[in-house]
Amino acid sequence: MPSRPDSIAHPFERDPIRPPRRAPVTPVRQVAVTVQVVNLDGAPPFARRVDLRRPWPNPATSATLLRFSCAESGPVTITVYSVFGQRVATPVRGSYLPGEYEVRWSTTDDRGRRLQPGMYVIRMAAGRTIRTQKLAITP
Repeated sequence: MPSRPDSIAHPFERDPIRPPRRAPVTPVRQVAVTVQVVNLDGAPPFARRVDLRRPWPNPATSATLLRFSCAESGPVTITVYSVFGQRVATPVRGSYLPGEYEVRWSTTDDRGRRLQPGMYVIRMAAGRTIRTQKLAITP
């Protein structure tokens, strides 16, 4: 068996003196793609899962947009709680078909009074699924 000279390294062995060569890194361009499904009959687009998106704007001053989606028809309730666990408002309560929805809520309690500035928890219940988001209300 012929012997190898010391200057030639085996292709699978690492040289302890020199670090391994790395391939040049090419930057990856991030692309955001938004797809909107439009039904010709005017019905809301079909959603594949139950989801409660972050309220917008957050923090809110006088109103915020509650965006949610339902995967199947049934009752949906969105309730707002204080950080102490007290229910302060129920801006959404009803039966919804599968789809995506937006509800504008004026940051008032069930009696129509403006909520105090602070942190609140938004809880969505649709069937057996529960989702939560945080909302800050500023003066």
